[in-house]
Amino acid sequence: MNREQLAHAIRASCAITQLDSVIIIGSQAILGSYDEDELPQAATASREVDVWPDVEDPRLEQELSDLLAGVAGELSLFEEQHGFALDGVDHTTAALPEGWRERLLPFSNAQTQDVVTGRQYTGWCLSPADLCVAKLCAAREKDQTFVHALFRACCFFGVVSGRVSGRVGGTIVLWLRVSRRWIGTRGSCCRWICGIGS
Repeated sequence: MNREQLAHAIRASCAITQLDSVIIIGSQAILGSYDEDELPQAATASREVDVWPDVEDPRLEQELSDLLAGVAGELSLFEEQHGFALDGVDHTTAALPEGWRERLLPFSNAQTQDVVTGRQYTGWCLSPADLCVAKLCAAREKDQTFVHALFRACCFFGVVSGRVSGRVGGTIVLWLRVSRRWIGTRGSCCRWICGIGS
């Protein structure tokens, strides 16, 4: 995917849910921080955008997530027309470090504006460090490969890792310790992850 497609995903998600903003928590949240040309191919290979409707009511959250998946999810007409799908997710989808909301990065520009109404939409993207923690906690091979690809490309997480280290919950610490064995074999640039939860 690329940033233009991310903008399209945000615009479509907000239009479908009738919200002014949504949270992007999957791998393509990395496009909220970096242009696709700055990233390894493995980091932008996914054709699915994980979209979290940011509402307080859990029932409404689930309804909107289901709506996104039904209208623009896998095998939908939206995916057929645009080449990517929207996956509606909720607050139970990812394990995230304490303070992750404070580190969300806004993605909002002319391309996230409704061309008819002029309504401006915003996609709040996970920070790179929080995204990597969530991916490692998921403990799937594709998520570990995603993190590995980012670190092989460049070690840009050191500037924010200190704010994440020591502020993760018990469940997250457990998964990070499990992931440590895997990530520890993938080069010295991954060492800061191995220190989280120590």
